[in-house]
Amino acid sequence: MKLSDLKIIVTGAAQGMGAHFARRQKHAQVIALDVGGTTTKISFIENGVPALNRQPDVFGLSLKMPVPDVSSIALGGGSVARAQDGKATLGPESMGAYPGPACYDLGGTDATFTDAALVLGYLNPDNFLGGARSLNSERARAAIQTHAADPLGCSVEEAAARIVQRAIGMVAEGIQRRLKATGGSAPGYTLFAYGGNGPMFAAGLAEQLGLRSAYVFDLGPVFSVLGSSLADILHVYEHALMVKADDAGLAKLDQAVAAMRAEAARDLAGEELDLAKAQFTLDLDVRQPSGEIATASLPAGDGPDRAAAKKAIGKGTLELARLRATYPVGGREPEVLALGNADASAVRLGSRSVRWNGKAVETPIYQWESLKPGHRVSGPAVVESAHSTYLVGPAWQMQTDEFGNGKLTRQEK
Repeated sequence: MKLSDLKIIVTGAAQGMGAHFARRQKHAQVIALDVGGTTTKISFIENGVPALNRQPDVFGLSLKMPVPDVSSIALGGGSVARAQDGKATLGPESMGAYPGPACYDLGGTDATFTDAALVLGYLNPDNFLGGARSLNSERARAAIQTHAADPLGCSVEEAAARIVQRAIGMVAEGIQRRLKATGGSAPGYTLFAYGGNGPMFAAGLAEQLGLRSAYVFDLGPVFSVLGSSLADILHVYEHALMVKADDAGLAKLDQAVAAMRAEAARDLAGEELDLAKAQFTLDLDVRQPSGEIATASLPAGDGPDRAAAKKAIGKGTLELARLRATYPVGGREPEVLALGNADASAVRLGSRSVRWNGKAVETPIYQWESLKPGHRVSGPAVVESAHSTYLVGPAWQMQTDEFGNGKLTRQEK
């Protein structure tokens, strides 16, 4: 039994929020990246709809039901960093929140991604979690010295850079594997990065994948909670049939859909929901003569459209009918804010030394909460919030959009 299996299901809520913004911002192809403390989740959104896995493996069991198609990597802020065969490695072990990274000063002695980010200057040791916790830079350096720099024969700063590069590389490899399996390629996609650590990956990962833009979000650290609170109510009903597209088979389909609608009506009534507001969609799982399963989605209305169902089944066998009853919750739309057009220098907090591409650079620091729609931050820069840290790489610019989110754009050389 793997905890990551359960996280994949729960992450569907965050994927739903990503799909919501993809529709609002009219992005046809989105790579959704959720980086937390222990796990990184990767999913894809096509034309505003989250990709689904129709035969998932959960807790080692193969299920015949669709769930969000999310792949998981054992990588997060608490992932343990080591040296192995002359290279920096990360995970799968994680220090979690307790004792946590060495810099938490709670007893952890292993080096982690968070320790590396602190050594490189990405994190403000005095403003972690909005100042709720201070980070111990000396403990971070000592842990990296012991577990990475000495075994690799390099400086602490170089070891920290290798750890961060390995983290970005692991995510890039995971995305490329998924794209290769579907015959796709990264160029043409937009990256959505969220979760507590996602904004630290956004620009570097987009650059490695050859993407020209990425988005980071004001509410990114709580995307799963937000998605759950705004998600529509969904009931799914299934009926096995094993019929052809003849009159007898279509009659059995009519009966199955009627039975599933009656069950949906009972469930919605039990939840005191108005049946008239529910939206019904019918999925038909058809085994083709070649042996492959193809799924066709049809509007259900008061019942299946026989002509459309017959066409969808064709010469195959209808194995399963699935009725989805969706009840719109009517979640709050994000407020559209008036856009300005100004450099963010007026709200700059100061600067600190941050290492970019192996060099220490005195880097401007901004506060996320002070940025207004239209504000532009040119890289290199670090933008700090109470819940996350947003990195704007040397070749990137971030502009706050009309929803209060950040659009990262790669600048022409």
